[in-house]
Amino acid sequence: MQKQALSLMLLLLLPAFSLLAQTDQTVHVVKYLYTVQDPTGMVHTERMLLLIGKEMSAFKSYDKFVRDSTIFAKQNLAFDSRALKRGTDAQLYKIYYQNKGLFTRTLLHTYFWEEDWPFYDWNISPETTTLQGLTCQKATTYSPATNTEWTVWFTPDVPFSVGPGTLHGLPGLIVKAENNEKTITYELLNVASPAAPFQTIEFPQKAVKITKSEYNKMLEAARKDPVGFATNSGALNGNVQGVNISPPNPATKPPKKERKTGN
Repeated sequence: MQKQALSLMLLLLLPAFSLLAQTDQTVHVVKYLYTVQDPTGMVHTERMLLLIGKEMSAFKSYDKFVRDSTIFAKQNLAFDSRALKRGTDAQLYKIYYQNKGLFTRTLLHTYFWEEDWPFYDWNISPETTTLQGLTCQKATTYSPATNTEWTVWFTPDVPFSVGPGTLHGLPGLIVKAENNEKTITYELLNVASPAAPFQTIEFPQKAVKITKSEYNKMLEAARKDPVGFATNSGALNGNVQGVNISPPNPATKPPKKERKTGN
């Protein structure tokens, strides 16, 4: 009986472990400009990065990458890091043949949880246009999970069924996506061949598995008492990463009001 229980547990863990162990070669490096307007009318922009591999994809903040790289390069020099955009720390990983994705967040440590990948029932229009030199076709869908209607433009010129955030399911890369309220927009900046440091896609090996509910409880504790949370978590100081962060899925939810700190 114990062997059967252990076998069942290992079987349930296989999808997550298969992604944790997965490393893929990047085929395309895609940058988007993400624009969102909050209920007060404040507009937030962020450059996002989509790494497309043959077997998996990763979606993360390019602005955060630039900030972290600059801080690391100048760690022994005096400079004002406030001039750099913070960027969201949320990352989304997806193996194409699985119906689940892994979401990572950083709160002193890096954590991850598994979620069902949403299904989108697309209506493809014959209407076409050219965006960033790519021939694109129009498609629309409605997501009942988030009560969001999307209008997108995709290109068969990049034959991967991926897009920004969790948007996917079309016969080509999603080049532009906008909700019907026009408060959330993703616009392609460029598609490039892979170069260092984006030549491979690899899940953070030291990420700790939790549930989304557990992460939200930790986040609430950190917001209420950042210093106490950092102390209890074994941190050496009260600089709690991730306290003022965006919602986990920027494809469907706008972040909280944030003051711009750079271009």
